[in-house]
Amino acid sequence: MKQKIPEENPLDIFMSPASKSNERILPIKKKTSLTIHIAEETTERTKNAVFWTPGLTLSRFVEDALVNALDSLEEKSGKPFPERPTSLKKVGPFSEEVSCTPLLQQSPA
Repeated sequence: MKQKIPEENPLDIFMSPASKSNERILPIKKKTSLTIHIAEETTERTKNAVFWTPGLTLSRFVEDALVNALDSLEEKSGKPFPERPTSLKKVGPFSEEVSCTPLLQQSPA
């Protein structure tokens, strides 16, 4: 007697949705922490977006936003930024606010 082959693969429950589709699976990259201080309104909007978006994590949201911003900056400059020769200056969260040009401000054409 022939055994009936199930239509669904029982191992599917152990596979991520990406591995079952044609999506590319990226290798796991080493993670590091980054402490930043941003406006409270931005923090709350970010947390609300993560809370109301199924499957989204705060880390993934922030990493995606940073990658998009970096890609945009590198596209504007025409190349990736070179490695920095020294560490960044440490500025405390309560230091005097410094005026600066927004990173993604459109330059005049």
